[in-house]
Amino acid sequence: QNISNFLDQVASFAPLEGEATLRSFVAYLDAAEVAEETLEATQPADQDSVKLMTVHSAKGLEFECVFVPSVASGISERTGEPIYSIFPNTRASNPLTSYAELPYEVREDAEHLPKFDGKLGPFMKAVKDRVIEDERRLFYVALTRAKQRLAVTASWWYGRDQISKGPSPFWSELESLVEEGLVDVVRRDELPEDNPLFEAMEDRRAWPPSARTGVDDTLFGEGWGSAADAVVAGTTTVASLLESLSPDERAATESLMASASHDLSVIAAAAVREAPSEPEVPSILSATSYVRLQNGELTAWDLARPLPDRPTAARRIGTEVHRLIEERSRGMSPFPDEHELDEPGAYTPPSRIGQLMRRWEELGYADRTIARLPSGEPMIELPFALKKDGRIIRGRIDAVYETDDGGLEIVDFKTGRTPAEGDDADQLAVYRDALASLSLAPGRIRLTYGMLGDTDGASIGSHGENRQA
Repeated sequence: QNISNFLDQVASFAPLEGEATLRSFVAYLDAAEVAEETLEATQPADQDSVKLMTVHSAKGLEFECVFVPSVASGISERTGEPIYSIFPNTRASNPLTSYAELPYEVREDAEHLPKFDGKLGPFMKAVKDRVIEDERRLFYVALTRAKQRLAVTASWWYGRDQISKGPSPFWSELESLVEEGLVDVVRRDELPEDNPLFEAMEDRRAWPPSARTGVDDTLFGEGWGSAADAVVAGTTTVASLLESLSPDERAATESLMASASHDLSVIAAAAVREAPSEPEVPSILSATSYVRLQNGELTAWDLARPLPDRPTAARRIGTEVHRLIEERSRGMSPFPDEHELDEPGAYTPPSRIGQLMRRWEELGYADRTIARLPSGEPMIELPFALKKDGRIIRGRIDAVYETDDGGLEIVDFKTGRTPAEGDDADQLAVYRDALASLSLAPGRIRLTYGMLGDTDGASIGSHGENRQA
C-alpha cells in the first residue's frame, strides 16, 4: 500500500518550473525531508496480517499482539551506563555546537532542558539523561499499543557486530516485574563467546554463488542465469531453447524479445564512449558577454556553466561611480535598494571615487545635455534588448549626450582597463545598433569610451572606427 501511495505521488508530480524529471523529483523529496513534510504513510489494513511500523507511526493505534524487538544495549564497565544502545537510543549531539538542532536557549521548552553552566562534562551527562527520558516516553507508547499480548525481546548479538550487547535497562526494568506476576520471562540464554551469526552464515558463503534454479520452469530448469551463461559460452543457442516451446509460447516469447531488443540497443549505445559535445551558446546574452564571446575571451562552456565571480574593490568602485553619474545626470538621488539598507558594504576609499568623479567633470560631461527619449525619459543607464546574429542581447547604455551638430554621442564610462585596439567586437558598436533598432539614431553618432581612470584623455572614435587617445 505504501508503495502504491508512493507511485501515485510520482505520477502526480508536477514541478512549478521546468519539466518533471528524475532529478527534479529527487530534489522535491530532499526538500520535503528537510521541511519535515514527508509523504503520508498508508494506515494499516484491517485484515489479519503483520504490520511493521515505527513506534511514532503506531501512536493512537492498538493491536491484539505487539512485538517490541531489539530492546538491547551494551553496558559500560566503567560507568555502568548503556553503550552501543539500540533501545533506548542514547546517542546525543552537543546542542552547543550541533547544526542539526536548535540551541536550547531559543526553544519553547527551554525551561525544561539542561542549562550549560560552563562545565561541559556535567552538561553532556544531563543532555544524555534527557535523551533517555524521551526514549522512556517512546517505550511507554510502544508497550501500551498491545491489547492482549506483549512481547519484548533482546539479543546478545546483532548482525556482524564484534562487540556483544544484551538486555538494555528498559528490558531489565520489565524483568523486575516478574516477582509481582505482571510479566513472564519466556526464555533467557547465556552470552555466547562469539557471534553465532558468523557460524550460521558460514555455509552460505560461496563464490561464485550457485545459479538460482527455476521453480516449475520447464524452459530454464537450472535457472535462467545458467541458461544465459550457456548461450554466452556457446554450448546452447536461443533458437534451441525456443524449439522446446509450444507455438503460442514461442510467438509470445519472440514478441517479448523483440520489445526488449530495443531497450538493450539503447543501453549498448549509451555504453559507447563518445566525444563530448560542445554546448550551445544561450539565446539570450548580456552585451558584455556577447562582446567577450566575439573576441574569444569567453567560450560556450563559460556561458553554459557560469561560475560566480569573486567581488573586487575595482568592481565596487565602478558600480558606485556609475550610480553617482546617474544621480548627477538625473538631478536626483534614487531610493536605495533594500539590500543596501540590510547588508553593510565593503569599505571603499572615498578619495579614489572622488578622483574618478572629478575626472568625469574635467571631461565636461557634468555640463553636457543628456539626450531624451520621445517619452521625455533621459538616456542614462538606458536598458535595451537587441536582436543580433539570431540572439537577444540585453544591456544598459551608460549615457547618451546631444552634440552641437544635432547628432548623438554614446558614452561608455570605464573606471578600469582600456578596450584593446585589436578587438573584433566593440561594445559601443552594440550600443549604436541598439539605438538604431529603436529608431533613435540620427545621421551621425559619436562613440566614446570615457576613460575616467586615464588622466591623459578619453578614447574617442567616430562610428566606432579609428579610435584615438
